[in-house]
Amino acid sequence: MRSRADRRVRKYPLHVTIASVFALLLLLVGAVLISYNYYESRKIALLSADQQLDRSSQYMQRTISDLYRPAQNLVDVLSRALSPDHTTLEDRLALVPVLVEPFRSNPTISSLFVGYDDGDFFLVRPFEPDFWALQPFEVPAGSRFVAQSIDHDVTGSRTEEWLFFGEDLAQLGRIQIDPTGFDPRQRGWYTAGIGTDTQITTDFYVFFTTHETGLTFARRLSAGGAVVGTDLALRDLSAGLANQRMTPSTKVAILDEKGGVLALSDASDEIPLKIDQDNERIDMPSLSELNDPVYQALSREFKAEIRSSSDPILVAGRSWLVSVRELPTRSDRNVYMAVLIPRDELLASAVRLRNNGALISAAVLLIALVVVLAVSRNISGSLGQLAREAEEVRQLKLDSPITVGSRIREVDDLAETMSMMKSSLRQFLEISDALSAEKDFNKVLEMILAEATRVSDADGGAVLLLSEDEKSLDMAIQVNNVLGTHYGGTSGVSTPIESVELDADRRQNARPSIASGTVEKGTIVKIDDLDLETRFELERIHSHYETESYKVRSLLSVPLRNQLDETIGVLQLVNARDPNDQITGFRPEIVPYIEALSSDAAVALDIRRLLKAQRDLLDSLIHMIAGAIDAKSPYTSGHCRRVPVAARMLAEVASDATEGPLADFHFSDDEWYQLHLASWLHDCGKLTTPEYVVDKATKLETIYNRIHEIRTRFEVLWRDAEIEYYKGLLEGDQSREELRARLTERTDQIRRDFEFIAECNVGDGFMTDEKIERVQQIATQTWTRHLDDRLGLSHGELDLRPEAPTPLPATETLLADKPNHIIPRPAGQKPFGDEPHNFHIEVPKHQYNRGEIHNLSIARGTLTAEERFKINEHVIQTIRMLDQLPFPKEQRRVPDWAGTHHEKLDGTGYPCRLSAADLDVPDRIMAIADIFEALTASDRPYHAPKTLSQTVGIMSSMCSEGHLCPELFSLFLTSGAYLEYSNEHLRPDQIDEVDVDSTVASLS
Repeated sequence: MRSRADRRVRKYPLHVTIASVFALLLLLVGAVLISYNYYESRKIALLSADQQLDRSSQYMQRTISDLYRPAQNLVDVLSRALSPDHTTLEDRLALVPVLVEPFRSNPTISSLFVGYDDGDFFLVRPFEPDFWALQPFEVPAGSRFVAQSIDHDVTGSRTEEWLFFGEDLAQLGRIQIDPTGFDPRQRGWYTAGIGTDTQITTDFYVFFTTHETGLTFARRLSAGGAVVGTDLALRDLSAGLANQRMTPSTKVAILDEKGGVLALSDASDEIPLKIDQDNERIDMPSLSELNDPVYQALSREFKAEIRSSSDPILVAGRSWLVSVRELPTRSDRNVYMAVLIPRDELLASAVRLRNNGALISAAVLLIALVVVLAVSRNISGSLGQLAREAEEVRQLKLDSPITVGSRIREVDDLAETMSMMKSSLRQFLEISDALSAEKDFNKVLEMILAEATRVSDADGGAVLLLSEDEKSLDMAIQVNNVLGTHYGGTSGVSTPIESVELDADRRQNARPSIASGTVEKGTIVKIDDLDLETRFELERIHSHYETESYKVRSLLSVPLRNQLDETIGVLQLVNARDPNDQITGFRPEIVPYIEALSSDAAVALDIRRLLKAQRDLLDSLIHMIAGAIDAKSPYTSGHCRRVPVAARMLAEVASDATEGPLADFHFSDDEWYQLHLASWLHDCGKLTTPEYVVDKATKLETIYNRIHEIRTRFEVLWRDAEIEYYKGLLEGDQSREELRARLTERTDQIRRDFEFIAECNVGDGFMTDEKIERVQQIATQTWTRHLDDRLGLSHGELDLRPEAPTPLPATETLLADKPNHIIPRPAGQKPFGDEPHNFHIEVPKHQYNRGEIHNLSIARGTLTAEERFKINEHVIQTIRMLDQLPFPKEQRRVPDWAGTHHEKLDGTGYPCRLSAADLDVPDRIMAIADIFEALTASDRPYHAPKTLSQTVGIMSSMCSEGHLCPELFSLFLTSGAYLEYSNEHLRPDQIDEVDVDSTVASLS
């Protein structure tokens, strides 16, 4: 319980006291500055309001006058440039390029025209869709300018036409209209302009053609005979005024000397015009007739003959600054411009500056308060924060670094010491985590060496590893932070560093090197001054670490011991430094920590060796399988070794793509290894495919080519023909000549039949229906068998002949499809195994059909449907075999990638008929690599190797047909990967010119 004195004197934290004092001072200064700034800004804004209004009025006076001046100047120029000799329409059309140019640069001009003294009239104006949409005739599309022509020929006949021109002044159409009765000589601008040499300006009136309201500037041609003029529509004048408003609510009006309104800046302010009966002359309304209280208030001032005043007028509680000035026109009438600007809008910028100044001052005050509070809290809170940091270290909460700092030296030293302790513990735990998570052993070594040099304040160091034969220590990584060098590891460039040969030291009985001494004794070597060292040979230390400008003084060498207490390497550190950056010996208290780090390195090394051994074993196994497949058949020789090369090249260029559909495709390290395994094992199912099926070069081939057996039957027929000839001679029923002719005819027929059967057996051509019918006809020929065809058969062959033996002698057909030619599938055997894999491939009814007629009738190639299924079944066997292997989680895609190299993007491939949506990039890579290697392989006895151009052409067609991925194949060509592969694995005569650009263009 607090004492009475404690209750009387209330205590506050130091940072609150400091912050309160500074806050009061800043608030006082800020309030004075903000008040002064506010009142001065208001005074300046009020003083500058009248000056700004005057400048605004003068500026708008100049800009509004510019609305008249271009039209007036244009009339003056044209009055001197045009000639009355332009008497025909063709002459006047030649003026169109000159007359339309002003419209491009000055949109306020409505039209340009010339009225001639014979009643002819020629006018040019921009095309206005709204006006022409009301006409009873169709206007050509793309019209940009319109010309109106009224022409009188020599007989006095009057022709009125509209001519339409595009942006490039090409004539788009020409429409003749009924005479309107328009006579320029009867218009006010003509009668006023023809009688004087000066330019005239009409009153506002209604234009004859467009029925718009406006005025005209006109002048007689210098050569006489015609008047040139230009119209300025009232709406264009109002639009021009609207563009000159200084603020959003500014009102600008053009007035005559009586206060009549000529133009208004606001398009929503309609001017109530008074038009006389002939629909030409106009009386302009006064300001008081407008439905706007601001203009009505101005009219009261204007009637009092105030021509220029900046006195404000008050309308509905809003103050308006007014300026009325006379416009300098060449008209004999006085024209005035009235500008009305809301005072609040005119002074908006000044008010905004005042408010922003106040906000900035307040913001600065707030920031200052925050800074003062932060500084005061830092001064008083350093010790409290260090206490909390110590508690976090006790609880092993090491994620955040210690950032405590103080002006007090003792507090700052304590904070630095605790920060190093926390960082060291965190780094030690991170290294332990990395040993279980990091797959790159070099990164782990870098982390260990970096932490060792940091904790010991060493300039650098190295990690040396015992070789596999335990005869030398090889430098794995070396770092010198002072020299900025880094060798080995993952961050630097590997350089050949001399290894330490342990046997050499033993043989020579010389002083051992420090590294070999550390390994031999398995103890730590700590040297504070190398100049005084006599136990070890120091030449290697000098060569490894020193330069002309850098020398090693102190060194710490720690053995790396694994869990079996075997020394497997050395961790070396050089040149420890004290707080004054002077080289000194290594502190004894950091040696146990370095030993712990070395234990981590040894564990990491054991893990690395184990993983490497496992991977080497797996790689050796898949290479053995691939070699067995290639050695099994000359048809696949080298295929399993070359497909991984092509797949790797294509995957690398796809992974490097920065644009297109493959820009987001990248392989992780695990995925690269999965592709490696899948490409080497993609044909492992061929181990189950019989060689006589894979090697089947002719239609009748099984284990051997059965054409020899069939040829023997033809030989029997030949012998039977000769026997029949000799029997005929003995019997004497026919002459020798008749018998000889019959023999010759028969043997010729036998020869032709056999040659045809032999040709069909090769399978080079297509078997038409006619050829198949001839095979069947030849097959009907018979021969006599005198020997039992069941003798000498195996049990398996006898099982295929359950029927009773045929009585001898037996008549046999020359060719036959016998029951024993059908090899049924084993009873109860499922073609896809016990567990289906969503295979969609048609399974033939029989395992094999070796019927002679059946095989000879194969339409293309040499394989029956049963044999083709057996070959295609290798993919199914590949998937089944790989599915049985216990691949780890990061390699579970290997069976999928290995088993999809015969799938097609259009869903017609096998074995699962996958579509493009089911095939990812690795699947497509495997398909392209497999086909490219198969087409270019030069070790296939059943076909000649394709050239590069032939291969690219075939695969391009397959891309177009939806079988292969066109994006990947295009990248394979454009990257040059196809040529790199070809230079390594193709014969020189296969590498010909390929038009990559046209091929890629055809695929896009």
